[in-house]
Amino acid sequence: MDFDKVMQRMDIESDVRRIENVLSADIFRPEHFRHPLRSAAFTELIICLNDLLQKAKDLGEPVTFRDDIPSTITRKDGNSVDITDFVAMVRNAVCHVSSGTHFLIKTEQYKIKSSYDIIFGKRELFELGDGQVLGQTLYDDDFCFNFGKLQLYFHRHIIRSFEEARHKLLPLISSNTFLQ
Repeated sequence: MDFDKVMQRMDIESDVRRIENVLSADIFRPEHFRHPLRSAAFTELIICLNDLLQKAKDLGEPVTFRDDIPSTITRKDGNSVDITDFVAMVRNAVCHVSSGTHFLIKTEQYKIKSSYDIIFGKRELFELGDGQVLGQTLYDDDFCFNFGKLQLYFHRHIIRSFEEARHKLLPLISSNTFLQ
C-alpha cells in the first residue's frame, strides 16, 4: 500500500467533509452578513477548496472551467486562468492580507481596498467620482466574495467547482486500484 496515496485519500475526504460542513452552516446567507465568523468560515472554505482542486489537478482530473472569470485576470505568464488557478489566487489573497491583490484601485488619486466584501445580487461595490464603477456583479441570482479585482461567485464558482471536484475525486479514491 502506497502511504502517499493513503494520505492523499484522507486529505481529499477531509476537504470534502469540511467544505460540506461549512456550506451546511448557511453562514453566507444575507441574514448572516454580519456574523462574526463569516470571514473565518470563508477562509476555511477557500483553503479546503483550493486543496481539493489542486489534488484533482495533481491526479489528472483537473477542474478547468473558465466561465465568469474575467479575461483581465491572468497568470504571471500572461495566460488565462481556469477555476483551479482562480481559486488559488483568491486563497492567496485571503491568506496574505497585506498583498496588493486587495486593491480595487491604487493610483495617486484613489486607493480603495476590498477584502472579504460580499456583494449580493447584481450591483456595484463602488462608483468613483469620475463615474468609474469598481466591483460590479452580473447576476441577480448569485453573490460574490470580493478581494480587490478578484470576484469569486458562490454558486457559479465555489459550488460548481466543489461539485465537479467531488464528482471526479470520490470515485477515483474509492477504487481498488487507487491505493496500489
